[in-house]
Amino acid sequence: MNDQETDRDTLRPGGPNSSSRVISLNGGHTHALASVLSRALFNDPCFTYMVPDDNERRSVLPAFLNSVIGAGHSHGECYTTPAFEGGAVGIRSDYAAMFQRSVWTRLSATNFTLSRSSLRRSIRLSTRLEQVRQELVRIPHWHLIALGLDPQNERFLSGSGLLQPVLSRADSDGFCCYLETFQERSLSFYKEQGFRIEGCGRISESGPRFWAMIRAPHR
Repeated sequence: MNDQETDRDTLRPGGPNSSSRVISLNGGHTHALASVLSRALFNDPCFTYMVPDDNERRSVLPAFLNSVIGAGHSHGECYTTPAFEGGAVGIRSDYAAMFQRSVWTRLSATNFTLSRSSLRRSIRLSTRLEQVRQELVRIPHWHLIALGLDPQNERFLSGSGLLQPVLSRADSDGFCCYLETFQERSLSFYKEQGFRIEGCGRISESGPRFWAMIRAPHR
């Protein structure tokens, strides 16, 4: 869940206009950030695979991301800007099980529903990604769960600015940082942040391709 909608919205390092201040998310603002990430990630291959119908995806994505952000705020780190121009969510691997339970507990408290086919694809995707993560990184690490910029504000905000606090937290813990991306064009951005490709594959024969990347801790 770490990419943008079009080539125009590909994550880029900071430029002369990247002056927005990155802050920790206030727990009362999860809905605002979920709305932004829903726009940023609406056409991400991860979500178009899980929920291919545009109307269904538009209906369920805000509630799903609100639960992810809320669980990330409780069990990890969430960052945004004062104007909610984008966001990043990361968790430590030793909190992964609590994070996952929290996401589904929060979803169950809403009227969130998926079609049967979308549910099957969602389970297939999450199971595959978890298998890859456990195979590639067997030591404590930080996991970048989501990174996205509002398409309307991307030119004024750097994805690297939102990512840096998560990387700094991983560095302070002496942990590597792990992510999956479904956008080939974002690989260069992550490489510039110190990530290296450690694996790649497809969710299924007809599913989207993904890349798993790891960044060693910087001291």
